Amino acid sequence: GEEYRLLYAARRQELAAWCKRLGWSFTVNHTDRLASEALVRIHMAMTAEGSFAGRARA
Repeated sequence: GEEYRLLYAARRQELAAWCKRLGWSFTVNHTDRLASEALVRIHMAMTAEGSFAGRARA
């Protein structure tokens, strides 16, 4: 159990670091939460002022 948790945390940190280097955001959704919550966060990030999507429409 503990080894798995450590490997999981390391992998998650690596993914977050790659996202940061690429200028991407990184978010996590837990399975005990609604998937729609993650979708709303994604939508808000993509349509936020100053986001890539927002600049593409301008």
